[in-house]
Amino acid sequence: KSEVRISTIDSFVNTIFSGIIAPFHNIGDFSIDNNINDKLLPEIYEYVLQEKVLDFAENIFFTAKQRNLKIFHTLIKEIIEKRWLFEFVDLSHLNDAEIQNQSERALHRYQQSLHIFLDLLQNEIRIKAVPVLSLLQKDFVEAISSQMNLAELTAEDFSEKLFPILTDPLFLEENFKLLLNDKKNIWDGKRLRNKDLKSLFAEVQEALAIYLYYDKALIEELNIISLAAAVLRVYDEIKFRDHIFTYSDISYYTFRYLYDPQLSLVEKENVLNLFYEQLSFHTRFVLIDEFQDTS
Repeated sequence: KSEVRISTIDSFVNTIFSGIIAPFHNIGDFSIDNNINDKLLPEIYEYVLQEKVLDFAENIFFTAKQRNLKIFHTLIKEIIEKRWLFEFVDLSHLNDAEIQNQSERALHRYQQSLHIFLDLLQNEIRIKAVPVLSLLQKDFVEAISSQMNLAELTAEDFSEKLFPILTDPLFLEENFKLLLNDKKNIWDGKRLRNKDLKSLFAEVQEALAIYLYYDKALIEELNIISLAAAVLRVYDEIKFRDHIFTYSDISYYTFRYLYDPQLSLVEKENVLNLFYEQLSFHTRFVLIDEFQDTS
């Protein structure tokens, strides 16, 4: 028994942190307090309100539909609590010109697929020879009613009248959930049964989703990533200054610095002998129980 050392994963990680990571940062003593982060928020907010960081925060705040400090407070806390997500996101290859180029290409693809779809839908409506609105899904009719006089919509100019509406940026922003709903069509599926309608509309939805990603979502995503980088930068400075960590901090910093070239502990995914030498014991087995529990 004296030659066997058994520890939980948390204890094992803590051993690595205290034996390797902490000394690397000249930390001789540290404490663990899982409630400490709330006390750090005022200092983090003070940093976020600096001019060089404030632009990212403003862009996020003013594009949100709900603008209140409680939501912003929640965002900052979630950035800290879910920092692992940012560890595996790399959008550094994107710049404003590239995003603009991708957005324009996506819009062109959406417009092309929309033209083909609307022309087929118009042809199906013409064949039915019944009032146009009776062949459209009611939520869609309600949405376009604010953009045009529905009495003027005929089977002869259906595609021509709807195309500018369905490519209007404001209309797309306000009605994207309706247009991207994979449970509903914009036409009455019981009365118009052409299978090509469904496949073509799926192409329209895919193209629209890609366009909205580059035109709307990606910009907000980049703002959040930039804000997160600033928040986590000052967060790390506070942690290594005060030497007070949470258990999540211990896990994250252990993972992060194990791969630091200055420590030379991991090379090409292989753990080097130096790792074991600094731990003063050798690990022969790692037994994982409740593997599905990713917490």
